[in-house]
Amino acid sequence: DVQPRETCGDHWKRWKPWLIKNYLVLGFVFVIVLALSWPLPGRELGSQKSGDFPIAQTCCIVVIFFISGLTLKTADIKKALGQPAALAYGIIAILLVTPMMGFVMVQIPFEPVEFRYGLALFACVPTTLTSGV
Repeated sequence: DVQPRETCGDHWKRWKPWLIKNYLVLGFVFVIVLALSWPLPGRELGSQKSGDFPIAQTCCIVVIFFISGLTLKTADIKKALGQPAALAYGIIAILLVTPMMGFVMVQIPFEPVEFRYGLALFACVPTTLTSGV
């Protein structure tokens, strides 16, 4: 008996769930390999500025926050705004407590000294998508 050959569609049906599940890691690896093997486009995009304002980096951040905003559900926003104590805690923690931790981090005796200042700076900058949105 001859078994039927697998077609391209059969391969796609088998691999599609795995590709969808791992698209973020696969995309990240692809972009890193592309950037390391062909750095010229990134260098050129990074050099475009309007005064001291980096255009490409800012556009990427705007797109990230826009897409993140699109994923929010109206019900979740209403629920969060309906919790004034939690909202106040979040604002105080993000805008006051965490930046003040930078003063503590400068006092920790890490070596080299640049590590202390890096941690302090990290604590002082606004939160990112992973911790504040």
